Amino acid sequence: GGAFAIANFPTLTAIISPGNTATFDVTFSPAAIGATAASVNISSDDPDSPIIEIQLTGEGVAAPIPDIAVSPLAIDFGQITLGANAATTVTIHNNGSADLTVSAISDPGGAFALTNLPTLTAIISPGNTATFDVTFSPSAIGATAASVNISSNDPDSPIIEIQLTGEGIDNSPPPAQDFVLLANERINIEKFSSIHGNIHSNDKVEIEKGRNGVIYGNISAVESIEIEKRNTVDGDVISPETDIDGMVNGSILEESVDAVPMPQLSEFSSGNTDIYVRKRSTKILLPGSYDDIEVGDRATLQLSSGDYFAEDLTLQSRAKLLVDVSGGPVNIYLEEDLQLDERAEVEISGGSTADFTVFCGDDRNIKIREKAIMRGNLIAPNATVKLEDDSYFKGSIVADRISIEKNVVIVSHSATILPKSPQATEEIAAVPETFELRQNYPNPFNPTTTIQFGLPVDAMVSLNIYNARGQLVKALANGTMPAGVHQIAWNGTDEGGTLVASGMYFYMLQSGDFRETRRMILLK
Repeated sequence: GGAFAIANFPTLTAIISPGNTATFDVTFSPAAIGATAASVNISSDDPDSPIIEIQLTGEGVAAPIPDIAVSPLAIDFGQITLGANAATTVTIHNNGSADLTVSAISDPGGAFALTNLPTLTAIISPGNTATFDVTFSPSAIGATAASVNISSNDPDSPIIEIQLTGEGIDNSPPPAQDFVLLANERINIEKFSSIHGNIHSNDKVEIEKGRNGVIYGNISAVESIEIEKRNTVDGDVISPETDIDGMVNGSILEESVDAVPMPQLSEFSSGNTDIYVRKRSTKILLPGSYDDIEVGDRATLQLSSGDYFAEDLTLQSRAKLLVDVSGGPVNIYLEEDLQLDERAEVEISGGSTADFTVFCGDDRNIKIREKAIMRGNLIAPNATVKLEDDSYFKGSIVADRISIEKNVVIVSHSATILPKSPQATEEIAAVPETFELRQNYPNPFNPTTTIQFGLPVDAMVSLNIYNARGQLVKALANGTMPAGVHQIAWNGTDEGGTLVASGMYFYMLQSGDFRETRRMILLK
């Protein structure tokens, strides 16, 4: 009885002649999980063993079934830059004792996509797995979510849902008209020369006792702003707490200031090839992935439109980085840091300084050393950027902390305030007594010449190149400049970046009532 049954039993009473046999079947059909036992007694006319007992045992176990397990069940891609993507592999496990049949995997759509899917219907044997990839490629700023449903023959979990989340962010630098300096922490400025553009800190701005430096723009800070004597702000000062001993030509507003979101850099990796440009030599480097990039003393490295990936970038003393943006923007992605040694220079041709951006992902210090010249956008949200004495920066800096030392000049992309050339003689007269326009050098020239002029006072200046017909070829300067001797190089191109024809050209300096014109000759 119970889970045991007897079948095919001989007809009783059964007569078995000497030497013969009779048979019957015992069947075990458990209805419950667990062990059970019973017995069968056979009665006969055997005088020695009139009753024979057969012991029956068995155990009921669960029927073989598939058991699906999926990992991960939730994928958060985090913040991904627009135009970039990130992928995660999903694994489907069969932890059961029967084949798992996957009949459908739903498409999440939108910014999420599935790739490397198994052929459906997919059969996964016990203990085995199948995989596919989920890719997040945001095309718009903001958070988004979706889900993937996996349908199978698992009786307990016929549908498994995977939650997908991600956020699209824009890593493009802040617009040039917004900030020349943007820091998440403190901005410290000491004895600077001039800063042309707006400044913001999500913490504090501290301007130490100066040398009559001028900031032509607004200053804002989330926590506080301190401006010591002999500093002038030709704009507004806005912060909940201010301590002003310098001069502010605009308004001083003690009010709350919103923090400016810092760009979040997505992960990128460098290559394995080191690039070294030997002293006084020139090298052309195509876009791609590299390891360390180092430009030797007085050497030149030329870059063209596209993306560069590297461990770090170092310009040694008087080295030059020539960046041609005529074919489109140039971006450098550095895993670690950027360093410009004394009198090193970054020069942009074929477009605006806004078309060149250096992204630094590490938290190391970035140094623009004495009398170095940097142009472009520097995006280093985890690092401290330090501009040392007499350096010049044209563009926009975004960093965790920013430190500005003596006699530094910082201007926006659109400004025309000029640096001293790093190849110039060591000493240039500080402030001339009168306005003056000097003869260009060399003259004749091909293709580049340098124009030098002097201002006895801070003044609005325009410096333009004209052809022999009096037509404007290129505007070299148009803006406020501090008193002193300035110089600018003309590379023989017009406003569109096209090389002009050989011949005679005129350059005219105008400031207020002062106007002077000189001739120069371009030879090819």
